Amino acid sequence: MRRPFSQPTGTGRKGFQPKHGLIKHPLYSVWGGMKQRCNYIKHVDYHNYGGRFIEVCDEWFEFISFYEWATANGWEKGLSLDRIDNDGDYAPDNCRWVTFKVQAANRRRRQRLDVSARRRNDIGQFL
Repeated sequence: MRRPFSQPTGTGRKGFQPKHGLIKHPLYSVWGGMKQRCNYIKHVDYHNYGGRFIEVCDEWFEFISFYEWATANGWEKGLSLDRIDNDGDYAPDNCRWVTFKVQAANRRRRQRLDVSARRRNDIGQFL
């Protein structure tokens, strides 16, 4: 298991220039966002990804591996990276490229608190 970072890594470092020359490719920001959601504690969505122990597989920790998988597995501009099992990691066997409409249907179910079903203690206070 990788340890979360307290600072962003890879993308955004001043003067950082990757060897592959694809820093302006749309997939680079998809890859960077995926890594930050899972590894950067201060990311606004960390609690939904890294906080739930969702990780990026070792193979995809290098951009070129992610890029090669994406281009060989149906990536097109306008599609979104989707985890098939929302509790699973970002890995080739658990990811696919889908429209935003399909991705919106593949979400975790949130439990609602039914206030009328809450119990009261002996003196009438909610537990």
